[in-house]
Amino acid sequence: MSVKLPRGQYIDDVDVDRSKRLIVCSKTASGVAIYQVSHQTGAVKTLKKIKRPNVATWVLPGDDTYERWTERK
Repeated sequence: MSVKLPRGQYIDDVDVDRSKRLIVCSKTASGVAIYQVSHQTGAVKTLKKIKRPNVATWVLPGDDTYERWTERK
């Protein structure tokens, strides 16, 4: 399946929610966007956008571990 993210965004993290739907996280210019993926078409629906705090590393809300892709470059 191919996932149709907005232009210039790439998949940084993949997860499955409680309803067994595919969830994709992607870096944006201001933080992180979380999308729900349609299993039929690969189209995405924005679930939420999280503004990045002004720190070098951070843990996404709802996650219990640090993920390297969230680092500020």
